[in-house]
Amino acid sequence: MTTKLVNGVLVVFKKGGGDPNCPHPNVKRSDPCKDVRFRAKHQQETEKYKSRSQKRLRKAINAEESGKYALSAQLLQKAIDDERKYLGFAFERKVADETHAKEFSVRYECPDCGLNSEIDVVTKDGVVKECKCSAVAASESQIQSHAAAAAILFPGSPVHLAVPKGEGKAAISRFKNSNLISKSTVQEH
Repeated sequence: MTTKLVNGVLVVFKKGGGDPNCPHPNVKRSDPCKDVRFRAKHQQETEKYKSRSQKRLRKAINAEESGKYALSAQLLQKAIDDERKYLGFAFERKVADETHAKEFSVRYECPDCGLNSEIDVVTKDGVVKECKCSAVAASESQIQSHAAAAAILFPGSPVHLAVPKGEGKAAISRFKNSNLISKSTVQEH
């Protein structure tokens, strides 16, 4: 948690949440020189979740065959969670590759309000992209955070939501009342 004295009152901000009124003038980002090493680590994480999901699924099937239904259900849920992480990482990588990303997984933090998050992809053209493997997983507050950070870190760069082919309409309708997410800021990959 981050605390800040605002008009004589000590305000406590939830870690990562930030203050919506903070202009984030001191926002800091991860070291871009470490990008190559991070991509290799990201690929390892992707493979780890894929492998773990498959192993847990096999164990869940074995547990069910042995009549251990509660254990089977737990293992199946963990396999689904790992599969979701794998698909998310794999989609980020796909978007990065398709857009010839100049940066990938840029972490940022505002020391003034505690806002911290990660921009998935910055394309070679400078577009900031938040990648979601499902329109349902997209969050307006996350796009809002990225837009605030990108204004300082990548001035003039638009912020887009990247979703898989066929998910664009769902994303647009989900955020029909948003001023951040529109037909022009949602791209299918």
